[in-house]
Amino acid sequence: MKQKSISIFIVSAILVFVLIACGDSESEGTVVETNDAEANITEQAVNETAEESTSSVHSIADSSEAYFDEEGNMISQDEADEEPETQPQIEFLDIVIADEGRTTERPLFTPVALKVGQKIASPTLPGGLTVLFAEVLEDSRCPIGSECPAAGKVVIRTELASNVTPLGELVLTIEDGQEGPTIKKVSRYSAVFISLEPHPVEGETIDPSEYVAVIAVIK
Repeated sequence: MKQKSISIFIVSAILVFVLIACGDSESEGTVVETNDAEANITEQAVNETAEESTSSVHSIADSSEAYFDEEGNMISQDEADEEPETQPQIEFLDIVIADEGRTTERPLFTPVALKVGQKIASPTLPGGLTVLFAEVLEDSRCPIGSECPAAGKVVIRTELASNVTPLGELVLTIEDGQEGPTIKKVSRYSAVFISLEPHPVEGETIDPSEYVAVIAVIK
């Protein structure tokens, strides 16, 4: 009887061990299957995201309404079609010829054609800005009738004064092909270098006394 009980106990223990082993195997299988399923879902999501990104990039690149600014930011077509604001142009009065033998007094924004040694005072001689056209330092503009590899420029030297008080020299430059005059701030006013004539011609020499600089004073 005792031997039979021992046999039953051993068989029961073996059955329990087998059941536990089967349960662990099924659990491992379930975990593996779950991990595989999660991996498949993750891979599918990554692929879908990549496809959406690629599609988005192609749609932007292929779209005729996609524009980018200088920093690489996408802007709308309406913004791209907008023209940049232009700076307001200075409205000058009619050009006048400088008075011979004395300083030419003219209102602000009045261009005055000065020969070397002549002066403009604007708006008045006592309280305004006086500009003397002293000399031409450089005239490397491309002569008419010739081809030049690089653009030149004109450089003039002026002498400034206010209320008969010297303010020193001011060098003004206009680059060949420059749009608009050269403006330099001087105290309350600004000296404006508008043009220099005559323009060089191939094979001809310009005497310094022939130069005429158009200068104005603005505020």
